[in-house]
Amino acid sequence: NKYADARRILYSIKRMNELMYIESNPVGVKFLMETLGICSGEVRPPLYKASKELQEKIKSALKEIKNPAKAGFQQFFRGFPYALFLIS
Repeated sequence: NKYADARRILYSIKRMNELMYIESNPVGVKFLMETLGICSGEVRPPLYKASKELQEKIKSALKEIKNPAKAGFQQFFRGFPYALFLIS
């Protein structure tokens, strides 16, 4: 059931999602994706990279998830529009 999969992914990343909005978008998302090896964390001016404090919070939240791939991070970011459609 795709709805159940989308729901599981949504709740597994709830805390991480909240961290994405602490600093201006997309710096938190870019840092997380860099940490997961999906892309570079570089952002173009006038944005700055995520602060050290936010980076530590993101790393901490990531450690709370025992297996990021199983939790759905890879699928979530690669299929972001599809995931939004499923959970809306």
